[in-house]
Amino acid sequence: MSDAIICNAGPLIALGGVARLELLRDLFGHVWVPAAVRDEVVAGGVAGLGTGAFLKADWIRIADPNRLPDQLLSAFLDLGEAAVISLALERSASLVLLDDQRARRIARDVYRLRVIGTGRVLVEGKRRGLIGPVKPLLDQIRSNGYWIAERLMNRILLEANELTQP
Repeated sequence: MSDAIICNAGPLIALGGVARLELLRDLFGHVWVPAAVRDEVVAGGVAGLGTGAFLKADWIRIADPNRLPDQLLSAFLDLGEAAVISLALERSASLVLLDDQRARRIARDVYRLRVIGTGRVLVEGKRRGLIGPVKPLLDQIRSNGYWIAERLMNRILLEANELTQP
């Protein structure tokens, strides 16, 4: 897909919670996380889910944008999401990993960033032979408390060739 990605906390927690955080390294090479995102993951996410995997991932690099997020980001997004978008803009990053619908829309439509979500990471991991079926991982992510809409779940499974009808 790319050779670098800037990630928000949700996908880190979701992937860490199913022991698949290394997919980010394997798919993108360089993984950047703003300090605000690191703090959110380390603070516990969903009952500490993914924290251990995150702390062991010495290949994740922490970097903050040099400037504060602009007013639009600060007004509509949380600290981590705003920092992810700000860092991506500052570094001219080609790809950001966000699951929150509002953050994705702002990153894509306002700032013209290329955005993917946790589902896309799993689909690409399967396509490259890094993981097996996507459905058991999505089911586990959901059972861990990470919300995935049924419609999105079906779309991901369709892209992973694990669902024959929408």
